[in-house]
Amino acid sequence: MTIEKLLVEGEGIEGVHTDSDGVAHTDHRRDIYVAFNGSLGGISTVGQIKALVMREDCRLGGHFHTYQEAYLVVGSGDGIQAMFCLEDVNSGNKEVYELRSGDRIAFPGEVAHVVFAREGSTLVGFDSEPYVPERSDHVHDMPWADAYNFQE
Repeated sequence: MTIEKLLVEGEGIEGVHTDSDGVAHTDHRRDIYVAFNGSLGGISTVGQIKALVMREDCRLGGHFHTYQEAYLVVGSGDGIQAMFCLEDVNSGNKEVYELRSGDRIAFPGEVAHVVFAREGSTLVGFDSEPYVPERSDHVHDMPWADAYNFQE
């Protein structure tokens, strides 16, 4: 299945990578998801791996980092599990992606992000550097992203 890009404002954001290769194998017993196998969207070294398990539909982010990030989306059903709203903090270019279970997205540093995620979904995240709160988060207001909220 193709990942839907809903919005492009400006020239687009260089270095964003998406694919639907996260589901490696499915049978009656289980699904095997491959989040990372040596490289994902240019990330070849991982400084942090995290799992974000959604207890309710929610809005995440509103910031950027100076390092690369990537996510695998895991959820039940075929519907949209997450909306990734991205903004290049240098150019102002914007993109929005609809992701389903098994979809992956990677983006470079200095790309601000707001994510709307569905209750019951999990985002498995990979950062190219270790997360250090004092130097990792840079707040970036993205009010335009609220138009893509599931709850609206």
